[in-house]
Amino acid sequence: MRNMITKWILASVLLSSTTLYANESSDWKHDVTIYGWLPSLDGTLTFKVPEEPEDIADSNAIDSLDSVFMGSYEARKNEWIFLADFIYLKMSGDTQGLNPNVNWNLELTAKLYGFYAGYNLSDENSMRVDLIGGMRYFSLGLDATRSGGRILNGTLSNEVENYDAVIGLKGEYTINSNWYVPYQFDIGTGDSDLTWQANASLAYRFGWGDVIATYRYMHYDKGDSLLLEDFDLYGPKLGVVFHF
Repeated sequence: MRNMITKWILASVLLSSTTLYANESSDWKHDVTIYGWLPSLDGTLTFKVPEEPEDIADSNAIDSLDSVFMGSYEARKNEWIFLADFIYLKMSGDTQGLNPNVNWNLELTAKLYGFYAGYNLSDENSMRVDLIGGMRYFSLGLDATRSGGRILNGTLSNEVENYDAVIGLKGEYTINSNWYVPYQFDIGTGDSDLTWQANASLAYRFGWGDVIATYRYMHYDKGDSLLLEDFDLYGPKLGVVFHF
């Protein structure tokens, strides 16, 4: 039921943003942001396999960042706003099972897509505040490759997918003609028991675009899951913003 509700919200957000854009596309302002991110991973990842009475993995075993891509898109017209957010992340690491002769190589792949529509609540006295709502899709896959044992050597895989409806605030505080402080916070639920994210940035405007430094924190609480109980992804990121 919650899955159907969040998918309906996503369809509504996409339909409303497409309708608004089609009415007077020339009046829209667009921002494309590309980030470089060095996140840390914390939480409780579980992965049960035959002949291992306990979970073989937690977040401490996955400590190597293999690849990451992060970007966002924003379209704004008068009081209306549409946002899209994309993350692809791959991490890996090694750990041992109960048998010290058995080694597990763990590879984690995370994908996140966020879609929001919003409305400006205030834009005066150097402070802009937007109300946003939408849907966040999150998938987490874990491949565990066993080596060193006499049996069960090979790769085992598991994956979890979440659709969550979220609501929050987004905006920025203007310090002067060059410096400003963007921010965003949202919280929601759906397939997850609870998910929230917060980020704050310091940005500088150039003639060709903006350079932005951000700290982002994201939390998922899945509850009792075969793969994911809770999950935190956090760290600094540096990006560039292009306006057109």
